[in-house]
Amino acid sequence: MNNNHHNIEKSILETIVFFDIFNYPLTSFEIWKYLFGVRVDLGDLIEILESSSFLKKKLDRQDAYFFLKGRSNIVEEKTRHYLAQYQKIKILQKVIRKIYFLPGIQMVALCNNFFYQSKSDIDILIITKTKNIWMTRFFVVLILHLFNLRIQENDTENKICPSFFLSEDALDLENITLADDYYFYFWLVYLIPVYDPRNYYHKFLDANLFIKKKILNFQPRINNEKLIVENNILIKVIRKFLDVIFSFLNKNNILEKFLKNLQLAKMPKNLKKLAEEKNKKVIINDHILKFHENDRREYYRDLYIKKLDQVFLEK
Repeated sequence: MNNNHHNIEKSILETIVFFDIFNYPLTSFEIWKYLFGVRVDLGDLIEILESSSFLKKKLDRQDAYFFLKGRSNIVEEKTRHYLAQYQKIKILQKVIRKIYFLPGIQMVALCNNFFYQSKSDIDILIITKTKNIWMTRFFVVLILHLFNLRIQENDTENKICPSFFLSEDALDLENITLADDYYFYFWLVYLIPVYDPRNYYHKFLDANLFIKKKILNFQPRINNEKLIVENNILIKVIRKFLDVIFSFLNKNNILEKFLKNLQLAKMPKNLKKLAEEKNKKVIINDHILKFHENDRREYYRDLYIKKLDQVFLEK
């Protein structure tokens, strides 16, 4: 029991240290929900948080939030984060209403949202129908360009970054994780589905059950209905009609292959080179299109490990 108590204390501190990298204090419920590597009842965790002399030496508390000693300034930043996240969701809802008639789209989710700032761009994950990933990406990017919504080199604030597309037959992402890929684990559990007419969010989580071995108390998100963009009758009719049109045009996968070759021809050489290196930053195939040229997972992992060492050594 004492050993388990110590493991829970250690895991609580490890979880808080990770989120401290992003200036993100946690409530007791958030600590429990995102606790790394240990399963514990919420009541037991709260009792340990309140009584642990070890944690009292390492942590401070303000209102409902727990954070590392001397980091009370990040509590106010949490409020700014919530406001920024809400702003991004409202913008994404408007964007989705410009693309959700595309029959290839199965789900659109907000990503990287645990450290959004007001001037951040908006990262999204799009799940597509099988053998529709290139076609869907082409029309999504085209519409974003037409409405000046896509991120540009010198124009990023509140612009859409469509850098991650998944085919519905490739939902399991465990094979693209790195060793001790802490950032990816929390990227996955923090996804917010904003358009999900066929409940692909739960299909996606079911395909990635490995996450429950890392974050044992994790529960799927229960979304506020106000966050979800729904298909009205007109959109359902349009999607049905376009589905017939695209199915005809894509007979024998002709349109998909054509749009794939077109996009590959225009794709920057450095992206294709990174994909050839198979370093999991950039992935280009008929099932996954991941264009994270500036993939910072290794950076955050190394920063986290360094910060952990510092915090545990402090007396």
